Amino acid sequence: MNLSRVLDITQEVKESLMPIVDCEDYYFAVNLAILAGKRDFLHYDVWLGRRISEVGTPFIKALLKYIKEHIIQPIAEH
Repeated sequence: MNLSRVLDITQEVKESLMPIVDCEDYYFAVNLAILAGKRDFLHYDVWLGRRISEVGTPFIKALLKYIKEHIIQPIAEH
């Protein structure tokens, strides 16, 4: 199942997006939250601020991994 389908399911199941993007698989949560934000299902600023203050370093590492893999590497390869 791809990430887009997971997000579609969260929209069908009421109140399911936040528990999923708040899960302890931080890298998965970052990927899903970014897709949700692109579709206007999630406010990045509020979610990021809360996760950084609640989780701290492990979450920030997952966020940096996402930035490296989805922003920096594609630019470097281009």
